[in-house]
Amino acid sequence: MFVKEAVQSRVGQRLFVSFAFAVLLPIIVLAGYAYSKVSQVLTESTHQHVQQESKMLGMMVLDRLNKQAQVLRLLVRDHSTDTRADWMTLSGFSRIEPATQAIQSQISPEQLLRLSQGKVVLLAGVPEAGGLSLLLQSADHTLMVGTLNTLRWWQDDSVPERFCVLLEGGEPLYCSPSFAATPAVWQPARGDAAKTGSFALDAPASGLDLGIWHVHLDGQFALPSLIFVVAEHNLPTLLVLDRFKLFFIALTLLGLSSAAWLALRQIRRQLLPLNQLMQGTQRLAAGDFDRAIVPSSDDEFGQLAQSFNTMSGRLSRKFHVLKKLDEIDRATATASHLADLFCSFFSGLSRALWSDTVLIIHRDESGEFVFYSSAERCAPVMCLPQSAASCAALFAQVGQCPADFADISDIDRLPCLTGSRVFGMQQAIVLPIEMSGDITGLLIFGFARRHKIPDDTIQSAQLFSERLSVAAAKLAADQKLYYQAHYDVLTQLPNRVLFEARTEQAIHRAAQNGTAVALLLADLDGFKHINDSLGHAAGDALLQVCARRLQEHVGVKDGVARYGGDEFILLLPDLNQATAIDDVLSVIDGLRQVFQSPIELQGRSVLIEFSIGAAMYPADALHFDNLLKMADTAMYVAKKSSGKNFAFYRHEMNYEVQHRFELMQELRVALAKNELVLFYQPKVDALTGQIVGAEALARWVSPTRGLVPPVAFIPLLDQMGLGQVLGEWVIDTVCAQMQSWDQQALPWVPVSINLSPAQFLDELLCTKVQTALSGRGLTSARLELEILEDTAVEGTAIVQHNLAALRQMGVRIALDDFGTGYSSLVHLINVPANVLKLDRSFISDIVTNARQQSVVGHIIALAKTLGFSLVAEGVETPAQAQWLAAHGCDQLQGYLYGRPMTEMAFKQLLRDQQEKASPARY
Repeated sequence: MFVKEAVQSRVGQRLFVSFAFAVLLPIIVLAGYAYSKVSQVLTESTHQHVQQESKMLGMMVLDRLNKQAQVLRLLVRDHSTDTRADWMTLSGFSRIEPATQAIQSQISPEQLLRLSQGKVVLLAGVPEAGGLSLLLQSADHTLMVGTLNTLRWWQDDSVPERFCVLLEGGEPLYCSPSFAATPAVWQPARGDAAKTGSFALDAPASGLDLGIWHVHLDGQFALPSLIFVVAEHNLPTLLVLDRFKLFFIALTLLGLSSAAWLALRQIRRQLLPLNQLMQGTQRLAAGDFDRAIVPSSDDEFGQLAQSFNTMSGRLSRKFHVLKKLDEIDRATATASHLADLFCSFFSGLSRALWSDTVLIIHRDESGEFVFYSSAERCAPVMCLPQSAASCAALFAQVGQCPADFADISDIDRLPCLTGSRVFGMQQAIVLPIEMSGDITGLLIFGFARRHKIPDDTIQSAQLFSERLSVAAAKLAADQKLYYQAHYDVLTQLPNRVLFEARTEQAIHRAAQNGTAVALLLADLDGFKHINDSLGHAAGDALLQVCARRLQEHVGVKDGVARYGGDEFILLLPDLNQATAIDDVLSVIDGLRQVFQSPIELQGRSVLIEFSIGAAMYPADALHFDNLLKMADTAMYVAKKSSGKNFAFYRHEMNYEVQHRFELMQELRVALAKNELVLFYQPKVDALTGQIVGAEALARWVSPTRGLVPPVAFIPLLDQMGLGQVLGEWVIDTVCAQMQSWDQQALPWVPVSINLSPAQFLDELLCTKVQTALSGRGLTSARLELEILEDTAVEGTAIVQHNLAALRQMGVRIALDDFGTGYSSLVHLINVPANVLKLDRSFISDIVTNARQQSVVGHIIALAKTLGFSLVAEGVETPAQAQWLAAHGCDQLQGYLYGRPMTEMAFKQLLRDQQEKASPARY
């Protein structure tokens, strides 16, 4: 019976496991160590033996090869063809004959050199030459092949039972019958063909150890090497280890039996007092504090029982207080004002047995003292003027008390509490109610008679005071957070969060009553100018005046909120659907009249105008977010229209704004997710047609829109201020890809990059270009930067400085779309460029249009005179290419030579050109 209880007890289980662990751990460690050492010694012995066998086999073969090489020399030199056949069998050769053409094709140049020097060469694994063959050049320069009769070697009694001879690459040359039938056994040796040693074969149920010996034959026979693999069963080793395991199991069982006997003995002595403590704890958890534990001994378990009884008594005394505190927490959770909080606090203390009266004196924000009493059903009573000084003195006294409470034994000394005699108070405990470090109230527990107040009563009173302080502070913080979360600090208007809730309520009410709701979004015109000219303080004052005027005109009931910045939202609820538009127009006309009067700011009169967009429920949208979005669209249209500062939402307004917004948002995601890629369009030499350069073109591969053309997103990037980011990414990516091309030994080609005008205004442009080139190990000649002709001519001093610095670095500068802007000789002289890119508009009719031919001819002549290279864009027909080449154009670019293509396709184009230019290989 006791054994069953001991096994079921967790303590008993831990003791048993501890004893078992203490006994078994040394046994297991010692046995494991001994087992590992014995296993290591036996395994090493087996591996040494099998390795020695493989070495002996390899040395035997090497010795016989040397002997056969000597025999072959004698047979080839001293015997005729007739007598050679007689000696062949006796000498260990199966045949000796001149080498066939197939065998000669397998001989390497190194082997031919050795043969010409009169040395013997070994062939292995050549089907035409048999398994192993020796080659020797005779005196008449005839290659003689002697095929070795190796079968006699492998069937020799001195050869191991299981072995394989492998070539350098791991192909089997010969395997013994018992070994060759199981290729899965010797094939693992292929992975260790370059090693010499031994290892246990990792194959299911193989039971074999492998020994490998690598015989190098390169110096003697011009053959890299032969690999000899020998296998032996490891069964004797396993039998010894199995006997050791049986001994270990017996030793373990003996130790486990000893541990069980000792564990049960100790469990019997400790489990009985432990069960008594556990039962007492369970009674304590169930709320039974009266039953004590009778100690069963005077040892530590007995002392633990006495301590448990003392703790149970203290918990019994505190349980009632904690229960009351819990009631207070639940009661004060629903309070929304301090008065509600105090009344809830009184109701929670209605059954407190250790005080007769509870009183709260609260000092409000104006400094007045208000009484709340549990005896007066929490009705607030203002302190009489003659008692205010006494109340202030009591607040000060409590604040200076080190123990945070005051034991008032004589009520008559405090006039502010004199009225408490009606409640039968003769003595009181006064504690502070604190919020944010200030005493804002007093909690007073009154007693009907004077007596020595116990310490636990004072401690409980302090708990109630702290709990009330926390609740009051939390209520004040919640009210402050609510205001901060729902109102704008500057204008004191509702913010978007509160306004959205009010709008949704108005929409819900309108849906039930069949009415309409109008949402107006108003934006101050010229607010930024006022901020810049008069300062932000004047701007804040202007917003406050506008908020006040809007609220006074629209009314608190309808609602005005600050949306953000200089934008306000107006809500017009409960409109008649038939007259809703007229009502909105009436409100807007009123707003115009309100803001006709100027606003005084820092001694100046300022006139303010609004741009207003309006959206209606249910005509335009059914929810706040959509109404606000449509009002914003209408406001945007009103701001853009001249002479009109108000617009109702129309559905056709939203398409362009929505499309532009969505594209901008997707562009930001595309930059973050690296959806932009580079395409390359080749440039060819006008005379040879060879690729001599390329232009890098950014493309956007959108997962939803597909391949987006640059004209659709490049202007948006400039508007978003991300054009410079794109340019830096293109420079770095092009340099990285050119470095990769060099590593792949592709033809050396420079790449041109289009930069936005904003990027040429970057003072660090030259540094960034130099960093990108040097970081990739590229010269400056590999890069060509294209600049629009207008940007180069009209550029500021920073643009001219950057262009000059880039040219000094060796970077080529190309004037893009030349001929469409300021094409004059003066500008060409002043702009530090060295490449002109002829616009495609000059190329389209170059073959048939004589006037176009004349213009292009003069441009080419001008470029040659000034030392510019000329690149013609938009070449699409062979006739255009021939005319341009005939008239001296340097490079051509267009669909005739390739559309913009991916990097992979462009690299393949370079490889194809490289292969065509390379000489034929024989």
